[in-house]
Amino acid sequence: MKKKLSAIFWGTQPRALLTGAAIFMAVSAVDYYLRNEISIDVFYFLPIFIFTWRGNKRWGLLMSVASVILSPLDA
Repeated sequence: MKKKLSAIFWGTQPRALLTGAAIFMAVSAVDYYLRNEISIDVFYFLPIFIFTWRGNKRWGLLMSVASVILSPLDA
Protein backbone atom coordinates (compact mmCIF):
# COMPACT_ATOMS: atom_id res chain seq x y z
CA MET A 1 0.00 0.00 0.00
CA LYS A 2 1.34 3.35 -1.02
CA LYS A 3 1.58 5.93 1.74
CA LYS A 4 1.16 9.60 1.13
CA LEU A 5 4.22 11.77 1.60
CA SER A 6 2.41 13.77 4.26
CA ALA A 7 1.70 10.62 6.27
CA ILE A 8 5.37 9.66 6.19
CA PHE A 9 6.60 13.03 7.45
CA TRP A 10 3.73 14.21 9.64
CA GLY A 11 2.22 10.90 10.76
CA THR A 12 3.00 11.00 14.47
CA GLN A 13 4.04 13.84 16.72
CA PRO A 14 7.63 12.59 17.28
CA ARG A 15 8.09 12.04 13.56
CA ALA A 16 6.81 15.54 12.79
CA LEU A 17 9.11 17.06 15.41
CA LEU A 18 12.09 15.15 13.97
CA THR A 19 11.19 16.41 10.51
CA GLY A 20 10.94 19.96 11.85
CA ALA A 21 14.33 19.61 13.54
CA ALA A 22 15.86 18.29 10.31
CA ILE A 23 14.42 21.20 8.34
CA PHE A 24 15.72 23.61 10.98
CA MET A 25 19.23 22.16 10.76
CA ALA A 26 19.13 22.27 6.96
CA VAL A 27 18.01 25.91 6.93
CA SER A 28 20.69 26.78 9.50
CA ALA A 29 23.39 25.06 7.44
CA VAL A 30 22.34 26.75 4.21
CA ASP A 31 22.07 30.11 5.98
CA TYR A 32 25.58 29.67 7.39
CA TYR A 33 26.95 28.62 4.01
CA LEU A 34 25.40 31.55 2.12
CA ARG A 35 26.39 34.09 4.78
CA ASN A 36 25.33 37.52 3.51
CA GLU A 37 24.90 36.67 -0.17
CA ILE A 38 21.22 35.77 0.13
CA SER A 39 18.99 36.20 3.16
CA ILE A 40 16.95 33.05 3.80
CA ASP A 41 15.78 34.00 7.27
CA VAL A 42 12.15 33.65 6.20
CA PHE A 43 12.65 29.87 5.85
CA TYR A 44 13.14 29.59 9.63
CA PHE A 45 9.36 30.00 9.81
CA LEU A 46 8.68 26.48 8.50
CA PRO A 47 10.22 24.55 11.42
CA ILE A 48 8.66 27.00 13.89
CA PHE A 49 5.29 26.34 12.26
CA ILE A 50 5.79 22.57 12.36
CA PHE A 51 6.83 22.59 16.03
CA THR A 52 3.92 24.81 17.03
CA TRP A 53 1.36 22.92 14.95
CA ARG A 54 2.37 19.35 15.83
CA GLY A 55 3.93 20.05 19.24
CA ASN A 56 2.61 22.88 21.32
CA LYS A 57 3.28 26.55 22.07
CA ARG A 58 6.37 25.75 24.14
CA TRP A 59 7.99 23.78 21.30
CA GLY A 60 7.22 26.64 18.91
CA LEU A 61 8.69 29.15 21.33
CA LEU A 62 11.80 27.00 21.70
CA MET A 63 12.31 26.94 17.93
CA SER A 64 11.71 30.70 17.74
CA VAL A 65 14.39 31.35 20.35
CA ALA A 66 16.78 28.95 18.62
CA SER A 67 16.21 30.74 15.31
CA VAL A 68 16.89 34.12 16.88
CA ILE A 69 20.07 32.85 18.53
CA LEU A 70 21.40 31.12 15.40
CA SER A 71 20.50 33.86 12.92
CA PRO A 72 23.26 36.35 13.89
CA LEU A 73 25.91 33.59 14.05
CA ASP A 74 26.18 33.47 10.27
CA ALA A 75 27.31 37.09 10.00
